[in-house]
Amino acid sequence: MATRVPMRLMASAMSAITSERSRAGRRGAGSGGGGPAGSTGGGGGAGVSIPQIYRTRQAATRVSFPVSRPAPSTRSSPPDAGFPGTSAGFLTLASEPDNCINMPEQTPDQVFDAFRHSTLVGDDRWQQLLTEKVTFIGPLSVATGRAQFIENRAPFYASVRGGELHRRVVDGHTVITQVTVRIAAPGGGELPLDICEWYKIRDGKVAALQVYYDTAALRTQMEAERRHES
Repeated sequence: MATRVPMRLMASAMSAITSERSRAGRRGAGSGGGGPAGSTGGGGGAGVSIPQIYRTRQAATRVSFPVSRPAPSTRSSPPDAGFPGTSAGFLTLASEPDNCINMPEQTPDQVFDAFRHSTLVGDDRWQQLLTEKVTFIGPLSVATGRAQFIENRAPFYASVRGGELHRRVVDGHTVITQVTVRIAAPGGGELPLDICEWYKIRDGKVAALQVYYDTAALRTQMEAERRHES
């Protein structure tokens, strides 16, 4: 999930911090030998008030950022009274729906890598990388929707014993590959299958997959495997 941080609240917070620290420094310098702003000793006065820089919104996401403290200075200044608007060295901001920073989602290239890895190792994570309306088109079958896609492709992916990626081309939301997949043969051996794949990837998931391979060559290999086993 993307982390959303309001830019104008951040700017307001930093402006308030700078202003309060500047006023605290002037009050401390003007009090002579008095204590720091907000202390009970000397002529330090009433102390620094913490500005209310934001108001908690309903269902707002709270994000904390570490605030670095300045290096010690040789100039005379009142002891550090802390950062206004902070708690334990952290500045807390409330997020809101507009004018926010969005962390980027996975790229189509990264989604393809995750999908392919899952099919090679034999787990079910590839099923989580499908949109609800995903489509599949192959030489022998088609599928529409996530449920049909899983029903159609699960037996094939379960038969995969390994594979090699020869080429990959990424063009926007499209990933085109040339691969060789080794699948389990009926007699217990392995058969190589050369495939060209076209992936359409949207919002971090596979929205469409179209595959091309030589069905005649596959049929010939499977028949040869059966004759060898018999």
